[in-house]
Amino acid sequence: MNQDSKKTDERLYLLALSMIPEIRADLIRRLLDHFGSPGAAWKADRKRLEAVQGLGPTTVEYLVSKRSSIDPVPVWEEMEKMGIRMLTPEDPDYPPGLKSIYDPPVTLFVKGGILPEDSMAISIVGSRRASNYGLMTSRWLAGELARAGLTVISGMARGVDSYAHLGALDAGGRTLAVMGCGLDKIYPPENRKLKERIEVSGASISEYPPGTPPMAWHFPARNRIISGLSLGVIITEAGEKSGALITADLALEQGKEVFAVPGNIRQKNHRGAHRLIKEGAKLIQGVEDVLEELGIPLVNASVDGKDGRPSMEPDEEKIFKCLDYDGVQLESIVETTGLPVSQVSAILMMLETRRLVQRMPGNTYVRAD
Repeated sequence: MNQDSKKTDERLYLLALSMIPEIRADLIRRLLDHFGSPGAAWKADRKRLEAVQGLGPTTVEYLVSKRSSIDPVPVWEEMEKMGIRMLTPEDPDYPPGLKSIYDPPVTLFVKGGILPEDSMAISIVGSRRASNYGLMTSRWLAGELARAGLTVISGMARGVDSYAHLGALDAGGRTLAVMGCGLDKIYPPENRKLKERIEVSGASISEYPPGTPPMAWHFPARNRIISGLSLGVIITEAGEKSGALITADLALEQGKEVFAVPGNIRQKNHRGAHRLIKEGAKLIQGVEDVLEELGIPLVNASVDGKDGRPSMEPDEEKIFKCLDYDGVQLESIVETTGLPVSQVSAILMMLETRRLVQRMPGNTYVRAD
């Protein structure tokens, strides 16, 4: 057997190990450290497996029972068709930032490209049920970071994550999505087109092989990858029990910067971010606060978020000034401006096409500058 064939076989055995449900990265690492190679670990009998430190009889029995039903070859072939690569810490393309974190992924599945410049990255995370303010702030900050030359990282979940990816993409920047399922799965399902856009100008990433469904425990585990890939983490909106706070805690453990966006003190959805600020996270009002803390020169980003905004006609300006990032109802805009509802609706539609305004649920409108 030549060297290339042997290497391919070992990668197939590693893929097979990663396909065993409930077997996490730390356990695979123990097997590799004990047996020296994925192939030796895969072929080990029950008695030899029981000699591995940390493997109890129940785990050994589970591992042995699952091996007979797993064939990695069809999965590998499907990965090749879909353009999904499997990276290990020994591969040159494996992100350097992940090698130094606690419990780094043993396998990293990637669709798209991870580039050297992605080491200059910031994560934006927050509530899946964010307010209009949280969504628009996430999108705006992501766009400004992308214009400043940084990669934006998030988890492609509903809410803040999706808007962070959109902000980076709309600014022509790079973004990486760290998923809690196999890369052949679309979760949430409405993000199919977003995932495709991300993979063209960035990458989707997972430590779980194709075929793995989204499981509740996958998402807290993937947060260590989100923070590990980043120089710092921004929490734009998060309640007291938000999963985004797990990412913030992991970032602190990894020695990364944590930033938080202030919000309405009377809304529960901002209490998690406010707690972080009280505990020492840096309060940010714009991308310049992030770049200053990290010692990165402010280049291309728009400090006030309005540079380059196209000029408007007087009535357009009047309507635009009525809007904020929380959302204003159509009836309120009509009342404030004194303009006919038909004219307001037409102008809002024009501002939408120019991507200055975004319509939100409940017939409300927010600024998108």
